[in-house]
Amino acid sequence: MENFPALADDAWEWWGAAIDESQEGRWVRDDVERAVVADVTAAPAAFVAFGEAAARGCV
Repeated sequence: MENFPALADDAWEWWGAAIDESQEGRWVRDDVERAVVADVTAAPAAFVAFGEAAARGCV
């Protein structure tokens, strides 16, 4: 998990692009993408806690 900060940065970059594309009507999510977006939306606190634990070497 030493790469977690880079992975998190990439995820946020993707998330921002996805929101922009969706708002402009250029990206219409399918059922799988909707489920992923719902999971990601519900879980940021867990991701942050895990990332902090990984940074401390606890994971």
